[in-house]
Amino acid sequence: MRRGYLRGHFRWFLALTIAIAFAAPAAWGVSGDAYDDRPPLLASEPVPEGLAPAARLTEVTVTEPTSDGMYEVWLEADGALAYQVFTLTGPDRIVFDLPGVVARQSGQRLEVGGENLVRVRVGQYRDEPSPMARVVFDLLEPMEWNVVREGTHLLIRVAPRGSSPEPMARVEPGEPAAAVAEPVTSAPALESASEPA
Repeated sequence: MRRGYLRGHFRWFLALTIAIAFAAPAAWGVSGDAYDDRPPLLASEPVPEGLAPAARLTEVTVTEPTSDGMYEVWLEADGALAYQVFTLTGPDRIVFDLPGVVARQSGQRLEVGGENLVRVRVGQYRDEPSPMARVVFDLLEPMEWNVVREGTHLLIRVAPRGSSPEPMARVEPGEPAAAVAEPVTSAPALESASEPA
């Protein structure tokens, strides 16, 4: 009787092991990248052809606001940065992910204390299977944004809606960002998933 009991448990254990072994790859993409739980991207720009990709984010700086409330945030790296952008609500945030990059200053918080832009945070979204640094703009309300690539630097401009003289395209949720003439990509902050960044 005990032998039958053990045999039944062994079969149950074997079935469970096989089920787990087949279910685990579902959490990974075909390329082995971790499952992407981020909301839809509003913009995604690779490293321009002919430029060496960055491996380290070396500095993040925020300028004083202009009279119309626009801030310029400079991202400096040891090479050209690829970037991916999405927004979150509750509270409003603009999130820039930098694939293949390690943030030297992970954990840095640049307190801005502006009328619309509260702070800029730098962190490491993931280390493996490939690193991805993250820069988060904490907002009091949705803002428009655009990106200008200057060599190995990215200049990100954020401004209150309708206040900036710079062209900042409007994008509806779930719609990809409009391609704007090189080297600028732009879109506003939108309502999206309420997952913290």
